Amino acid sequence: MPQIPNPFAEWSKDFKLLAVATCGVGVFFGVQLTLFNNYIVDQFGIEPHELGTLEGLREVPGLLNVLMILLLIRRPLPVMGGLMLIIMGLGLMAYGAVTSVFALAVFSFVWSIGFHGWVPLGQSMALRLSPPGNKGRWLGQLRSLESIAWLTAIGACMLFLETLRYQGLFVVAGGITVLGGMALFRVTRGN
Repeated sequence: MPQIPNPFAEWSKDFKLLAVATCGVGVFFGVQLTLFNNYIVDQFGIEPHELGTLEGLREVPGLLNVLMILLLIRRPLPVMGGLMLIIMGLGLMAYGAVTSVFALAVFSFVWSIGFHGWVPLGQSMALRLSPPGNKGRWLGQLRSLESIAWLTAIGACMLFLETLRYQGLFVVAGGITVLGGMALFRVTRGN
C-alpha cells in the first residue's frame, strides 16, 4: 500500500503554532456565523432594523483599523496576534452570559476589535513564518486547516446545539479561540 505523505511534516514549530491559532479562528467563525442570527432572534426577538444597528456598531473597529495597526506596529506580531485572538475569544465567550441587546452589542464590538486586529497580523505572520519558495503551498495548507476547523465547528453546532445550547457553544468556541491566541505567545519573537 502506498504511503500517504504528510503535507505538514516540514512545517516549523512556529508555523504549527500559527496553524493552531488559525484553527481557533476557524472554530470561532464556524460557531459565530452559524448560530448568531438564530440566537439573536430566539433569545432577544431582534427585528431587522435592530440587527442593522448591531451590525453597524460591530463594524466600527474595521473603520478604525488604520489606527489599530499604528498601535501595533512596534510590537512583536505573535504577541499582538495572540492578544487579538484572546479578545476575540473572550468577546464570543461573553455571549453565553448576555441578557440584553445592549450587552450583545458591547461584546460584539469587543470581539470585532480582536478580529480586525487579527486579520493583518495573521496574514503577516503566515508570510513571515513560511519559507521562501514554499509560501504559496504553506499558506494554502493553512487556509485549508482553517476551513476544516470551520466546517467541524458547523458540524458541532448541528450535533450539540440541543445539549450545549447557544451559550455553551459560544463559550466552547470562544475558549478554543483564546487557546489559539495563547499558542501564539510561544512563537519565536524574532518572527
